[in-house]
Amino acid sequence: MTKSELISLVKIKDELQRRKKETALKNYAPHLKQFAFHTALPFIRWITGGNRSGKTESATVETIIRSTGEIPTGYMDQKYIRKCEQLGIGHPDKSLAEVYSKPINLPSDNWIVTADFPNARDVVIPMFRKYIPPGYIKRWWQTDKIWEIKNGSRVSIKSCDSGVRKFFGPKKDNVQFDEEPANGIYDECYTRVADSEGQLYGAMTPMFGITWTKEEFLNKMGIDPDIFCINFDIDDNPYLSDESRARLKKKFTGVEADIRLHGTYTSRTGLVYGPSYWDDLIHLIDPFVIPKHWLMIGILDPGLATTGYLLAAVSPENKKYLVGEHYGRDLTIPENAKYIKQLWGHFKKPDLGLIDPASEQRDPVTRKKIRQLYASAGVTSICAKNAIFPGIEKVWEALTLAREDKPGGTKVFRNLINFRHEREKYSWARLKLTSLDTPDDGHQNKPALHQKDHLMDAWRYFEMYDSKYIAPNELALLGFEGENNVVNGITGY
Repeated sequence: MTKSELISLVKIKDELQRRKKETALKNYAPHLKQFAFHTALPFIRWITGGNRSGKTESATVETIIRSTGEIPTGYMDQKYIRKCEQLGIGHPDKSLAEVYSKPINLPSDNWIVTADFPNARDVVIPMFRKYIPPGYIKRWWQTDKIWEIKNGSRVSIKSCDSGVRKFFGPKKDNVQFDEEPANGIYDECYTRVADSEGQLYGAMTPMFGITWTKEEFLNKMGIDPDIFCINFDIDDNPYLSDESRARLKKKFTGVEADIRLHGTYTSRTGLVYGPSYWDDLIHLIDPFVIPKHWLMIGILDPGLATTGYLLAAVSPENKKYLVGEHYGRDLTIPENAKYIKQLWGHFKKPDLGLIDPASEQRDPVTRKKIRQLYASAGVTSICAKNAIFPGIEKVWEALTLAREDKPGGTKVFRNLINFRHEREKYSWARLKLTSLDTPDDGHQNKPALHQKDHLMDAWRYFEMYDSKYIAPNELALLGFEGENNVVNGITGY
């Protein structure tokens, strides 16, 4: 093949990609349950679905429709109406004119509410960009995570881990939820939309088991005319390849399959890091001297009554070890910092510091940020990622790799007594109470009864950082200056 022929092929490929992008919304062909979701009439529409069932796709396309006013032509196929009637889903008793008479006020002001910004970056933003024609976007504000549409509409990304107070404010036309929010955040979003002629809709996998969303949506379906709830099963998605479907079904069985593949509300029981993942004979090891050239990371989870701190070491072979702990009860920030520094004396000062992102909130007494107060006391850090289920899955992965003695696995010094006590009590019931069923922002205001999980949270932050070995003399690339643990003005304190 000649050079000119290769260039022509590249141009043809680029042109096909451009046309595919421009026609993605027009050619969106929902499967039957997606169609039922899009054409449902109630004010609130909710999807409980398994992974890869098309739930996020449906909700995101709905937001594009409601911010642009454009309806995909595949939407109008009469076969969907007939099939929905056969299956008893959607509103087959309505005419097409009635189905599409839902008011779409333009320009519209819309929110997409995600679990956290990494989830938005990896899932929602790519999905939105896949389906919205490039010519519709006026501007993307990267810092504020806002799309401006040329017709005057706005689509803003909101993060649940920023706290309920970030959801106060003026009314919105439409709110989309990607995954299950805390009840208090949902209530605030409901308030923002209730007096507009817009819609409130969401898509989630019930990872936390039976929570408030089951009572609010599934149990009210058919009783409250304002609510439509539908389940998406992995087998409802005809566009998923047989190979991918078989691989997922092989991976997940029992309760995990019910939740992850079929999107059903099922109560998990027992420990989060129980016998399926944790084995004392494998994961607990005798302490040993940590070489000075290993990467040392300190992880802090501060609280009003109790504070947890873990010290972790990463070898050049990327094997990870939890080597030290501090558990402070009813201590001030300077007192916690003093004990943390004493812990450093047994190893070395950390090369990196991570902290609960809720530390960006201000101390009720000093009105200064918690992270800033710890930095002033000599414990510097950057904010960790606080995605709960992705973090738990990272811990599971690390425990599994440790069983196989592979890089990326995590083992624990057996003298971390507080850590061991927490792990032995860290149940799904406790996790649910501290994550979704609190009306607050899910951080500093949790009831004291449910705050004995600081070291488990710190462990999750550590695994979410995806810590790989970096020589201490290379840490300046991350904004740190070696063992001094000084963070520059770009990354934080």
